[in-house]
Amino acid sequence: MCAQTDPAARVQRASQPCLGGGALQPLRGLPIVAAALLLAGFGTSAVGNLIPYGDFEGGNPNFVSDYTFSNAPPPPNMGEGYYSVVNSVSEVHGLWLDQGDHTTGSGRFFVANGSGDTTNVVGQTAEPIVITQAGTPYRFEAWITTVYYVTSGAPGPALSFQVGNGTDWYDMGTSQTFPRGSEPGEWRLAFYDGVFETSGEYYVRLMNAQAAAD
Repeated sequence: MCAQTDPAARVQRASQPCLGGGALQPLRGLPIVAAALLLAGFGTSAVGNLIPYGDFEGGNPNFVSDYTFSNAPPPPNMGEGYYSVVNSVSEVHGLWLDQGDHTTGSGRFFVANGSGDTTNVVGQTAEPIVITQAGTPYRFEAWITTVYYVTSGAPGPALSFQVGNGTDWYDMGTSQTFPRGSEPGEWRLAFYDGVFETSGEYYVRLMNAQAAAD
């Protein structure tokens, strides 16, 4: 379906310093945070972002998930298998780092509390991305972070972005793990270059291979 043009998964860190925060209490759950998703053609096929509302500033109208959307402040913290679109992590969880987005710190972004079922889709584009010409090159980008201190008792998320036709899925090589000792609040830019080998309709989705910790 899609061919990788660079076999190495690429990661850059945001230029702004890591946001501080005190040590967090042990918790049940697994925070998953993404700031922006971009899929764009480049070279002779250069176009803008093919993912509508990929920066989440418009909320989640082009977004489906096996998680449950939390549209109001949870009482008291967002539970496992829930997600929201926020300006600050403190809107949904009092024990997580009070994180802002990766640009101004006041923009909107996606945040989820991981599910105990790793087959659940964290998020997927609802509308298809239409590719009219085989061989179209593309670049996928995503800003991601964690908002709690990763310890042996609370393993970090193991994220992967995939592209597919709704039935068959291809791992884009943007897999990200947050090992023990990972500091919260440091945004990472993961990006991947590939080629659509065939024309058709495609979707992008986010999966998490690490079940929520007790």
